[in-house]
Amino acid sequence: MTRVAVIGGGAAGLTAAITAAKNGAKVTVLERMERVGKKIMATGNGRCNLANNELDLSHYRGDERFISQVFHQVGLEEILDFFREIGLLVRTEQGRIYPLSNHASAVLDVLRNEAERCGVTIKTDFDVKSVCPRSEGLVIQGKYETLVCDKLIIATGGKASPAHGSNGSGYDILSSLGHHTTKLYPGLVGVKCPSEQMKGLRGVRVFAKATLLLDGQPYRSEIGEIQFNDTGLSGIPILNCSSVVTSYKGEAEIELDLLPDEEDVLDLLQERDRKHLFTGMFHKQIGQSLCDRTWVPVQSIQTVDLPSLAKEMKAMRFTVIGTLPWENAQVTVGGAKTSEFQLGTLESLLLPGLYAAGEILDVDGDCGGYNLMWAWASGMVAGQEAANA
Repeated sequence: MTRVAVIGGGAAGLTAAITAAKNGAKVTVLERMERVGKKIMATGNGRCNLANNELDLSHYRGDERFISQVFHQVGLEEILDFFREIGLLVRTEQGRIYPLSNHASAVLDVLRNEAERCGVTIKTDFDVKSVCPRSEGLVIQGKYETLVCDKLIIATGGKASPAHGSNGSGYDILSSLGHHTTKLYPGLVGVKCPSEQMKGLRGVRVFAKATLLLDGQPYRSEIGEIQFNDTGLSGIPILNCSSVVTSYKGEAEIELDLLPDEEDVLDLLQERDRKHLFTGMFHKQIGQSLCDRTWVPVQSIQTVDLPSLAKEMKAMRFTVIGTLPWENAQVTVGGAKTSEFQLGTLESLLLPGLYAAGEILDVDGDCGGYNLMWAWASGMVAGQEAANA
């Protein structure tokens, strides 16, 4: 019986462990934290958006051929079948797939129950100190225990959200085994803007179209709720832009169209009562900010230049000066170089018997369940290959 060790008890790790066990392997999961699946519990604001009906490679960053090979083997249907077979009922909300209970605990519970049913051994508080190849298999050295395996799957996650277990230790393990990692950045995270641009907007939310401008040129646009805070902007459209911004070396801006459904804003403004121009349209703090940007005090709104105001409403720009840190990030941009792993099997090209799955690889996706889909799919592929190779 093939002995498979999985370092990391998150989404990819648990899926890999269950799949390997179902394929006849003796599986042990080594988790550094006191319990498995802490990040699963935090995803989707505790609701766990586990997949998306629209599985399209345009929602991912990384080597498209590498990503497509994994999803060719394990697509949306296979992911949903996997969860259906282990007892999870799901619901769909605007293309996003959630557990029927609307609680992330349901996802973790079925994974843990299935791992137990399949005979997977889970060792928590196991901090891997080193991994050493030997003539047959690998030796994993923990703080208090040594484990020997025939195949090893690294599924430790990246560096995002360290409070939930991702501290970047997997990159060190891979490096010690000869692998290389790209530069790492926090992804799906709020962006920072100059304080003067955020004046008076703290806590305000607005439905708008956000366009990411790179050196003045539109890169991507998305409509949704935008959140203003002390340091800058957040909300799903901003988080999706951030994964591009974080590694960009040029000038980046976010342009907000505050009335995406209105084509002729000037006509709209001309029809409104000048004294109550923003009433019923925007939060009063948005109105104040628009007046500040057009150099008219809100008290003198009747004198505002309507063409200038209309232009500002359709293209309210914010300069991006950085992103929030790893503690606030949902995913890692960058990771272990996929060119060093076999297409379609995720086995190392440098060390036979070593596999990688999930966020540790140089693959990241948009909000909407895409990163968990990558975790489930790559975990299943790595688990099956490790058990059967």
